[in-house]
Amino acid sequence: MLHSKKALGSVGLQYAAARFVIVSPVCAWSWKQQPDVWVAQLVRHLRACSWVDSKRIYLTGESMGGMGTWELAASIPEFFAAVAPVAAYHKADRTDDLAEKLREMPVFVAHSSHDSTCPMLPEAELWCSLRRRGNFWVKICCVPHVGHCAVFDRAYCDSIMIFDWLLQHRRLTTICDRGVVYV
Repeated sequence: MLHSKKALGSVGLQYAAARFVIVSPVCAWSWKQQPDVWVAQLVRHLRACSWVDSKRIYLTGESMGGMGTWELAASIPEFFAAVAPVAAYHKADRTDDLAEKLREMPVFVAHSSHDSTCPMLPEAELWCSLRRRGNFWVKICCVPHVGHCAVFDRAYCDSIMIFDWLLQHRRLTTICDRGVVYV
């Protein structure tokens, strides 16, 4: 979230700082790779903390972090109440697998129609695939007239919409460490 000094004082990030515990790991993989296993392990450890509401764990990321959002959410969907990939990329050969694993996940997508780094049309294939599988919780926010890097400011800084939307979602079940699900 340290995008810029200006971003830290923004309406969106001030709203988030007052309502969320934000964990933003520095990741050493490339956009061609899957997120490292330690990121899922970090989520497992954090959700066990007394100050974390395990029914209100959210996942969001921008650009490569958006790709990581898709992949991590698909690998442990039972841990997240909702996800928000922003200006995200996904590998085309992963579309069906991601959509199947996230068919019951509330998803808020923020993307720009002017994004030349992660063009919107290939990404829309995933959004449509989610809907075809019955995921009617998919919310798509098209950010107009900005390039790839500017989507960060629009999604996280200029508005509270993404954070407010996340807070509307909570898991109905809790996961025990032994894999037992209870209400």
